[in-house]
Formats: sequence, C-alpha cells, structure tokens
Amino acid sequence: MFAFTRRIRIGLAGAILAALPGLAAAQPLTAPPAHNKGRMFEKCDHDGNGVLDKGEKNKMRALRKARLLKKFDVNGNGVLDPAERAEAIRVKIDRMVARLDTDGSGAISRREASVRPMLAKQFQTIDGNGDGVVTRRELAASNVVKLNGGHKRGKGKRFGHRQPV
Repeated sequence: MFAFTRRIRIGLAGAILAALPGLAAAQPLTAPPAHNKGRMFEKCDHDGNGVLDKGEKNKMRALRKARLLKKFDVNGNGVLDPAERAEAIRVKIDRMVARLDTDGSGAISRREASVRPMLAKQFQTIDGNGDGVVTRRELAASNVVKLNGGHKRGKGKRFGHRQPV
C-alpha cells in the first residue's frame, strides 16, 4: 500500500516537472504595455514609438476637433458657437461625474476625486459652497473642464496678436 501511494506521488511530480517547460514556453515573451494611452493615441502614433512628435500631435488635435464638430456643431458652420460649446462641456461633465461617482450620489466627493490628480488638487477651489462634494454646477462654473481640439489657436502674444495697451 505504501509503495502504491509513493508511485503515485512520484508520477505526479514527474508529470508536473515535464509540463513546466511547456508552460514556460506558452507565456508571452514581451511584457504587456504598462499604460494604455488610448485609441486616439494609437491612431495618431504612426511610427509606433510611444511618443507623439509635432506632426502626430497636430493630427491628434485635428481628429479631436473633427470629432467635436461632428457631434456638437448643430448649425454646420465649422465652429462651436457658445451654445454648442456649452452643450459639449455639459456632456463632458456628465461623463466625468458618471465615471467618478462610485457611490451614486450624483456628485463627486473628495475621496472619489482622488482618482484624478488635477481634480483632487483643485477640489477645494472647485467646491464653491465647501460642503465636501463637487456638483455638476460647480464643475461648470469652475472652468476646469475644457474641450480639447475645439478651441481656436493663434490668439496670443506668441503669435503676434498683442492686446491693446
């Protein structure tokens, strides 16, 4: 009886040792990427080096602007008017609150904001009434939420357009 169980144990150990090289070969040779930068980034990074050069950044801005215009430019003039811009920001705020509001209160608490470093850093400034939660209205009033790609560029000192003194 003792010899029988010993044979089984030795057989199992041998089977495990025989399977180890096969298991090691089945593992991927490269580690998965540490950070998923998103579909837009992947679409714009043509050379695949994980960094956007100037041309790739310009393409990314153009794609974002085209996406914003396609979704929110109701009158089709190619520019987001103030009402269209307000709607786009409202949608972005709604998405942010839905993503960060884990307790379902409809507002973002300080603990929930800690997931986004910039929001956590500005939390006290954004929380206008100091109740410890940031509502959609407070986010909209704070001008923290901005649209990327839908703004006009070239309106500053750097581009030769100086403000009258």
